[in-house]
Amino acid sequence: MNLYDINFVFPFKALQTDYVRLEPFIPSKHLEGFLKLPSESWQHLGELGPHTEETALKDIESYRSDSSCLLMAIIDLQVEIMGKDGFAGVYGLIEVDEEYMDAVFGLINILPKYQRTHINTHSMYLILKYLFEDLNMIRVQYDAVVHNSQSINSAKRFGFKYEGICRNLNGLVPMNKRHKNDPHRKSQDMWLASMTDHDWFQSNIKEKFKERLKLPVVDTTKLNDVDEQTILDKKDDSNRGK
Repeated sequence: MNLYDINFVFPFKALQTDYVRLEPFIPSKHLEGFLKLPSESWQHLGELGPHTEETALKDIESYRSDSSCLLMAIIDLQVEIMGKDGFAGVYGLIEVDEEYMDAVFGLINILPKYQRTHINTHSMYLILKYLFEDLNMIRVQYDAVVHNSQSINSAKRFGFKYEGICRNLNGLVPMNKRHKNDPHRKSQDMWLASMTDHDWFQSNIKEKFKERLKLPVVDTTKLNDVDEQTILDKKDDSNRGK
């Protein structure tokens, strides 16, 4: 029996398709995979990362200690069924509000070898279905720094609707993460989008996800660490941040 307390305001159990599982992030199980997320994958994630074991545990605990936040590990079932570590990345929700019934994506980070595969699509379907159908949320927010075009394109592909630009949002940017084309800018503008319950149920977004889940998937058992940089060079559409 696992006694780790995820401390989330709503009940949450593992969510699963035929190829991907989203489960509560537990350091004793998932930290090794988490530390494999490369330094560059944290570039657009504000004060989060890059991580040492010490800073990772600190940030993980900051999620766990806030009951409006939920940190989840993404598990590749094709690899796991072979008896190997199937950790593929991490999702994080923040500001999950039981009064206003809305939530915000605070973290999406996928290991490079899994980018441009089915992993993020299956994961996004699982979490949106959970939020809109199990919790009856009415709004889910997705934002990204304005120069993170891959993340913005990903959000659009999933059906999030553009709402506007929030200027100088989320405080100061760490010196080592300031954008190379604007190194003196202390803060950053955020591209803001959302999905509502109406979008999910009435605007065909849910059905589009179901169709995507029927598509052939990548044989991830043939991916290896050598593939990671190759896939990353094809323009990551899976990393976004606050």
